[in-house]
Amino acid sequence: MGYKLICIDMDGTLLNNKHNISEENKRALKKATEEGIKVAISTGRVFASARIFAKLTGIKAPLICSNGSYIREKDRDEVIFKSILDKEELESIYDIVKKYNFLAVFDTPYGIISDEEIPEDDSHRIMNKLTTEEEAIRFYIVDDFKEAFKKYKEDILKVILIETKNSSKIKDAKLDLEKIKGIDVVYSWSGCAEIMKEGTSKGKGVKILAKKLGIKKEEIMCIGDSGNDISMLKEAGTAVVMGNAPDEVKKLADYITDTNLNDGVAKAIEKLALK
Repeated sequence: MGYKLICIDMDGTLLNNKHNISEENKRALKKATEEGIKVAISTGRVFASARIFAKLTGIKAPLICSNGSYIREKDRDEVIFKSILDKEELESIYDIVKKYNFLAVFDTPYGIISDEEIPEDDSHRIMNKLTTEEEAIRFYIVDDFKEAFKKYKEDILKVILIETKNSSKIKDAKLDLEKIKGIDVVYSWSGCAEIMKEGTSKGKGVKILAKKLGIKKEEIMCIGDSGNDISMLKEAGTAVVMGNAPDEVKKLADYITDTNLNDGVAKAIEKLALK
């Protein structure tokens, strides 16, 4: 099939477990672009983080970030799409954070808002060592989230709720989360919930980007591994699922490739997309 767009998840897909992109994956991405295929990175990470990794690929890739809440060209200031959570939604989410004692992180395009210091061994801080100060991921450490909601009201794209040893389980908060109007929730990995504006998802991000590029659904390949990739896989002409994905995601696959530790992205692209 003649693919014109390949959208690739990052964590658990393009990246190995050490948050590196293998040389085999880089070569496959380069070959695909040389054959005229547009490659996009589709991630739950913020734009600043995705941009660092995208530069490591060595290709020009549009970035679908924060689970589809922010779409932008890597090398240009053009913002293709942006969807923010409003003050009422954020305060309702924060009530749940307090009720269940979750760790909460709020995404903006250029960094993350938290009321706790980000550890030095966190992948975001490690990645900052690979880029310039101007393009580094920013950390907004606040004492009062409600004041932060006012200050960053035009930029809060996504909320991540994370279980800790002192909190309740994410599953215990599901009913409360479902009562909040205007949001969508995905469970990308155990112990974590990601919250976006209603109607926002990686799948919608793929749809928006494809429309802008004039590409049909049957010309799209999407590659992913987790719960927040499900909407994206459903928007693909060909859904490729990683060998390390859970069974519920594998059920959506048109093709199951190797794991993220064994260059699954490269193997799928070479088998299905390259001439």
